[in-house]
Amino acid sequence: MKNDKQNPEPDYSPRMQMSLRWLLALSFGGLVAISVSAVLAISVMANFANTYSLLNERAITLISGMVRSIKDETDQAERVVSTLAAEFSQTGNLPNDLLGDQGQISRQLKAFLRAVPVVEGILVFDVNGNGVGEVRGEDGTVTPAGDRFLGAKTYSDLGLGAQHLHDTAFWGPPVTISGARYHDISQALVKDGKVIGYVTALIGQTSMNRIMSDLGRQNDTTVFVLTSNNEVVGHSARADLFHDRNAIPLKVFPDPVLHQFPTARESDEFARASSQSVKVFETGGGFGGYVFITRELPGYADHPYTLGAYFSKADIGSEIRRAMKSMLAGLAGLLAAVIAAILLGKRISLPMVKIAETAGSFSAFRLEDISVLPRSRVTEIDKQALALNRLYTAMQEFRRYVPHEIVSSLVRFGADATKPVEREVTIMFTDIVGFTSISERLNASQTAELLNRHFAGICEHVATTHGTVDKFMGDGLMAFWGAPLNDPDHVRHALSAARAIAASVASENLERRSRGRKPLRLRIGIHTGKVVVGNIGGEERQNYTMVGDAVNVAQRLENLGKELMRPQDDCVVVVSGQVVEEAGNEGSFTPAGTRVLPGREKPVQACLLKLDGETVPNVVRFPGATSA
Repeated sequence: MKNDKQNPEPDYSPRMQMSLRWLLALSFGGLVAISVSAVLAISVMANFANTYSLLNERAITLISGMVRSIKDETDQAERVVSTLAAEFSQTGNLPNDLLGDQGQISRQLKAFLRAVPVVEGILVFDVNGNGVGEVRGEDGTVTPAGDRFLGAKTYSDLGLGAQHLHDTAFWGPPVTISGARYHDISQALVKDGKVIGYVTALIGQTSMNRIMSDLGRQNDTTVFVLTSNNEVVGHSARADLFHDRNAIPLKVFPDPVLHQFPTARESDEFARASSQSVKVFETGGGFGGYVFITRELPGYADHPYTLGAYFSKADIGSEIRRAMKSMLAGLAGLLAAVIAAILLGKRISLPMVKIAETAGSFSAFRLEDISVLPRSRVTEIDKQALALNRLYTAMQEFRRYVPHEIVSSLVRFGADATKPVEREVTIMFTDIVGFTSISERLNASQTAELLNRHFAGICEHVATTHGTVDKFMGDGLMAFWGAPLNDPDHVRHALSAARAIAASVASENLERRSRGRKPLRLRIGIHTGKVVVGNIGGEERQNYTMVGDAVNVAQRLENLGKELMRPQDDCVVVVSGQVVEEAGNEGSFTPAGTRVLPGREKPVQACLLKLDGETVPNVVRFPGATSA
């Protein structure tokens, strides 16, 4: 025999447990969530990256396009002065000769003014400040420049002088002539290495307003130009304000959106635009507020202008909202996929849960809680269901041969539950009086039907009182209380079962007599004492039963009922003195004397359990109608 201390029973209890239903559901749901989340994250990140990349490119393209449009306009003025400078430099001999034929020069200037709309005036000076010129009014009429354009002050304000020896065009500081602001580009007339004069093209506020209006319309936005000291010198939506004013301070300019520009914060999402000298500012939060796109516009003044445009975030946020919508749609898809995976996992786990519950009922031998498992489309689950269904059928049959309590103990406690042990129990024997004469009038099937019905009632009362039916012996049976599970009230339970059996017999006999049939009369013997109970037999075949003198006493008491049973009795219950001592208030007894039972030397005190007039709880009639 193995030493239990050296070979302890392994501990199979799990460290932690989780429902199979939730394990499958969370596994499927988790895998789907991880995979879909990864795809969604990559997609959303790429979507947002592409969106902001497109917004960066849009900002660069927009502001760069406006700069090119302005440069295309101003380049025309530069070509005018370069062309005239080249011609006058070739034809002029002396500074005074330059302006000799003013009529010819005026005709040339008028032709250029009509051909180049951005230029509003062309002036030609000699080195002494004398000049000739033509200007175009707001109505488009070209007239001689006159003294207000050709005076010494204008010559000085234009920054013309001997220092400009180079023969390339240069932008001078903006000048104010008769209250009107002009941007000017000039080029020296150089002959034989000497400056003989200057030619200047003027771009006035009328051209500036037209350029700004065109930019706003072409780009479907509001365009503005600011000086370095925050004065507005151009505005696409309010060009009318500059007919009589050259610049308007930003803080009083009638554009509430533009007032927000000085306090706007630079955006971190436009690094690409910033690398191209394009700055993006924003106000407000989320999709509220405005976005300002700006770029320096150098060369037209002492300090660079700021060219800018602004949009409502609601207008440019459509791309971001589209990315957000795709993200929300992806999240909705993720949620739906996870829910579907959880439901699928739970659906797959349901038959497994049912199988586990059925196995648990088998382990506790609760066959009454088991129902036939349905077939499954999953092969492995279907095989398990079929195997358990076959086991259920076998166990249903098996329980007819082995007491329920024995099997339940074996399942719960293992082989130790049936090892032979000494224990005090209460034993009952029953026997039908005169069954041989009754069965003579019945065929085999009727006899079996009668006995099955009779034993069914007795077995039910035994089971109800926690007893165990040991064996059937012809028309009698042996039952006991107190094993395999310990029962401190085994005596009282046995007496309760005896009264219930007697009441059932009496009730059955009323029906039999009403049909003119012979009543069944039953003898019951009950004794309590110590026995050896457990598996007894050979290696291949054993029975869970008991041996000992107490068993013999119970059987002899049942036989003693032959002497003590009266003719009018349907049932007699003979008990030993030990039963009376242990019964307490469970029943009333009538002494039947001290008897020396066959096979025993010591006498036994016999008593009769009183049955007449007692209220027997849970009276159960023998099932079915008798035909005997």
